[in-house]
Amino acid sequence: MFFAAVLLAVLGADPSCSSGIASGTTCCYASCAPYPQTATIDLDANTPVAEVPTTYLSFTIDSAYWRSSWFDLGGKDDSVTGKYGATLDVLIAALRPSILRVGGTQGDYDVYVNFSAATAGIDCDHLPKPMTDFRCKSITPDQWKALLGFAARNDLSLVFGLNGMFGRPPKTKPETPQCNATAPAGDAACPARDTVDYEALISWTVTNRPPGWDHLIGFELGNELNEALNGLAGARTQAEDLLQLKAYLDRTWPVRDTHGDTRRDARPGALRSDGVPVTAGPDTHSNAEWSAEMRAWFGQFANTTHGHIGALTFHEYSMGNGPDLDPQKLRASFLDPAMLDRSGNGARALLAMLPPSAPGQSPPIWAGETAAATNGGQTGITDTFVDGFWYLDQLGQHALVGVQTLFRQTLLYVGGSYPLIELTALDASTARGRAAPPAHDGARIAGETPTEYTVNPLPDYWLAVLHKRLMGQIVLNTTSSSRGLRVYAHCAVGRGVGLSFLNLDETRAINLTLPDTLAQLPSRLEYILTAGVPIEGAAHPLQSRGVRLNGGDELSLQPSSGGTPSKLGTPSLPKLHGLSVAQSGASGARVPAGSLGFLVWPDAQLPACAKQRELESY
Repeated sequence: MFFAAVLLAVLGADPSCSSGIASGTTCCYASCAPYPQTATIDLDANTPVAEVPTTYLSFTIDSAYWRSSWFDLGGKDDSVTGKYGATLDVLIAALRPSILRVGGTQGDYDVYVNFSAATAGIDCDHLPKPMTDFRCKSITPDQWKALLGFAARNDLSLVFGLNGMFGRPPKTKPETPQCNATAPAGDAACPARDTVDYEALISWTVTNRPPGWDHLIGFELGNELNEALNGLAGARTQAEDLLQLKAYLDRTWPVRDTHGDTRRDARPGALRSDGVPVTAGPDTHSNAEWSAEMRAWFGQFANTTHGHIGALTFHEYSMGNGPDLDPQKLRASFLDPAMLDRSGNGARALLAMLPPSAPGQSPPIWAGETAAATNGGQTGITDTFVDGFWYLDQLGQHALVGVQTLFRQTLLYVGGSYPLIELTALDASTARGRAAPPAHDGARIAGETPTEYTVNPLPDYWLAVLHKRLMGQIVLNTTSSSRGLRVYAHCAVGRGVGLSFLNLDETRAINLTLPDTLAQLPSRLEYILTAGVPIEGAAHPLQSRGVRLNGGDELSLQPSSGGTPSKLGTPSLPKLHGLSVAQSGASGARVPAGSLGFLVWPDAQLPACAKQRELESY
């Protein structure tokens, strides 16, 4: 009880509260205190603090879903079969350049079937021991070609998660540690992995070179194995597995002749200019950031692979377990500065475990899978406008601390609650429709009635599009005098400066006092996002699956002539124009209650932004 009282006091809450909830009229969160209605913004115009690639904002498709029947990797729209490919292509185009990461838990149960004579006869019914058919699914050459073609058609770079457990006992839930965690280095402390499966897949790819094979820029090996491959011995084993994969790629993958130009024809986000995919890992559980034992695991992996890995990856779900989120307490989660700080603090904690390196010699750090909350999030929260407070804030924090790519989990989801784009079954009883049933491999379930569906970009999608269009590669240091107004600055795409902001006060607007370098400019562009109509039964007005730009109508795809809600033809995005606002020398800005968005000064010419145009050409 004493510890709880001390913690609440540190957070600025009344010690009479318990468990961080309201007690009568007492407010138990630091964020419950009224925020100032004015905020002074400071900006360092001279010295950048970080640089990120054009692919900084990227996304995933979960390994459990890319073979589903609910959307078509071949690029077709068909409302009868429930496949939406061309519509998805339109939505993806607005997020380029990006890296698509295909990976997740299911990847460690997948078997690659009919890729080589060496794996002939191996499928989910015929597995080498100690493997079992638990959760086993097949990947065939036709499916693999479809995924590569999807990446090529959408001009996406691709990172693919290989099965890290082939030849080992399957992962269980809860996970069973498989290693002798105290075994000294050099001992076989963990079950051995058999490389025959990924060698078959990679060799087939290099031999056949299907369209899109050259879009592969990286392979992961295993997803969140830091509990199954436990202890420092497990971290060394995971690292050695990645080094073995790298050696195989170096021997097998053809090297592209760059003719001395290190950037010649390099894919966006590629870490090797010669076209050979890198290895990336270890894709640790989100809890690794908050556990000393797991941070040590990450550090051991980083030390063992130092100088030989393309990217270090971690997963982060800083708001915790999705089913535990409470719509009655959004002010204590998505609108609480302390909770938002967790994402940056988690990244910093892992970065602190990296071995010393010469400047520019450390591998890039990727947030390889991230959403607000685990286990699919929660319907009504992580699929609504309020989730954008986490998303925009993490984009800002991670760029500041040195994360090079942030992979949003997930681009598309059916029956889940944290995608950028949702597939929804049309329902005559409601204009909003209902989420489609969970996806499944292959054909539809026997007896299933064909239903019409519509593709719905959720609020975070529109936020991602604007971030991609406006926020450039050079990260600047900016601060706000109010904890209720969070701000991040980049040199803007093209020219100028962009400021992203979050007003955590959902009841009052905040007036911004701008730095002289921006206030003296003749005008700015405003992209202010506010929540649309709340969902039915919403406990908070920010629980909306709609979003408005500068007070206009809710943003939505525009159907082509003759299109229908479920079959859009070739849809287009609405115009996402900023509102031009004239400035006088002493003018400030005003952002509405519960809003987030971007302020852009195209005419700003800061010394810190001199390299921006050059970086955009990478």
